[in-house]
Amino acid sequence: MRQLFKIGFEFKRNLILPSICENIISDVAKLDIVNLDTRVDILNSEVRIWRAERYFPSVKKLLTDEFLEPYEELFGQKFSFCIYNEVSPGTIGSGGGWHRDTRFKDQYKILIYLTDCESRAEGCFEYIPKSHTKLNLYRLLTFSELFGKPRFKLLTNILNFLGQDLGGKKGDAIFVNTTGIHKGNSVSIGKRKAITLYFDNGVKFD
Repeated sequence: MRQLFKIGFEFKRNLILPSICENIISDVAKLDIVNLDTRVDILNSEVRIWRAERYFPSVKKLLTDEFLEPYEELFGQKFSFCIYNEVSPGTIGSGGGWHRDTRFKDQYKILIYLTDCESRAEGCFEYIPKSHTKLNLYRLLTFSELFGKPRFKLLTNILNFLGQDLGGKKGDAIFVNTTGIHKGNSVSIGKRKAITLYFDNGVKFD
């Protein structure tokens, strides 16, 4: 996992089987997500279901101690929760554009594609390499919005040029330090479905 610490992300093929992806999608389809006893964000082109490990049997079955412990040791952080994410065609992708999840304290997550997502049109994840490091020009952007979650709207065109696409097939995963600048691209083909495993660094999430 040298790349993760050097450039802020690492891609891993076939972290989970395609059949597990299909089981998770099937579990979601069976539930009335509007009336779930958990936080559900229903946005213009995105649905997020928080604490998916509590409500979807296939997610709970996947996230055993045996599965999670190597990553907890790698990150030095305990698993906190899982979000199921579904993005439909629209003008804004997952996360609402370029942003950091945290500014100063490393925070790790694992994004696992549940559907094939190999292009920007399918909403692939995108990251600015090395934007997580402490000594670079990107670090100056952490002070650009001191009282809100940083979203870099004025710099969109520049960041679009610098970003690296991280598309993959169902079951592929991206290990990422979300102190770095990243986004999910807007979708124009199909729906992008994924789960994201968050690891706890003591930061409260919005």
